[in-house]
Amino acid sequence: FPVAHKGFTHFILDRKKGLESALEEGKTKHDFDEDFRIRIEDMICKMNSEQKAWLFVYGTLMKSNSYQGYVGDYEFRGKASLTGYALYDLGQYPGIIEDKEERVEGELLCIDEDKLADIDAYEAEGCLYKRKMVKVHTQQDEPVEAFTYVYNKSLDGKRKIPFSFQPWYLGISDILDEYVWYACYGSNIKRERFMKYINQCEDNTPPRMERPRMLNHPIYFAKKSNTWQNKGVAFLDFTKRGSCYGKMYLITKEQLVEIQHHEGPVWYNNKAQLGYEDGLPIYTLTHSPRWEQDTIPSEAYISVIKEGIRDCYPHLSNSGVDDYLLGCILKK
Repeated sequence: FPVAHKGFTHFILDRKKGLESALEEGKTKHDFDEDFRIRIEDMICKMNSEQKAWLFVYGTLMKSNSYQGYVGDYEFRGKASLTGYALYDLGQYPGIIEDKEERVEGELLCIDEDKLADIDAYEAEGCLYKRKMVKVHTQQDEPVEAFTYVYNKSLDGKRKIPFSFQPWYLGISDILDEYVWYACYGSNIKRERFMKYINQCEDNTPPRMERPRMLNHPIYFAKKSNTWQNKGVAFLDFTKRGSCYGKMYLITKEQLVEIQHHEGPVWYNNKAQLGYEDGLPIYTLTHSPRWEQDTIPSEAYISVIKEGIRDCYPHLSNSGVDDYLLGCILKK
């Protein structure tokens, strides 16, 4: 009612003009350096009665793929990520489902709202996918409420795509088939030490991902290593149940073969599988059968393991790490 409420209408139009000026001048950041650019654009569109919608895409509708005709004329607003969902490869296309531990990389598009019906038909909305409003974050960490399509069928047996391999593309599972998790428990827990092995590989690309991993067997120390003052080094004891602090690196199968060679295929003759993570196998290296004679490790070797554990498990106190390692040495 602009005639009946001239003062209020003038105030709103004045604020709109201020927002438009802020966009033109790039003055969209406010407290704590938070950028409100996209929300300001959204507000102006609505004040102009423009029927626009934000759409988060993560598969065949991304600009790098060939199905964007379904979204019509659109504005590409950059990369964006969605937290609380996991991405799965379904062969010719991907799907996402809720998973509070994961996130998805995709793109943010601004589309005409009337194109949503066409996209619903393309995505088989209500059957194969469900359209849902979610909160995504731009590369500038600006939160935006956007539509996306959540998979509506079972994903049992389908491959989850780790965030470090995203965004999705056709054939991504073939690339993932070349990767494995390497779980270590000795000096390689320290990344600097582990990278010495990677740098000796023909492919010296750093690990795609790394994360802590508790292993379900204890460690023991055996043999006499020239590298470590002719004292013992760590092995995983598969004859006993227990636990030890470990770390996993996501590397290629070929890198793992070369690491086993550099570790010593006689001492570390057993490449044992421990399970799966993100649909990829987890391997560790130890000796089978267990070495009969335990050997005390050197202080330098223990120091490297301590540094690695402290970096990987920051919640542990120094005394807690000392107690753990002393227990491993004295257990027998």
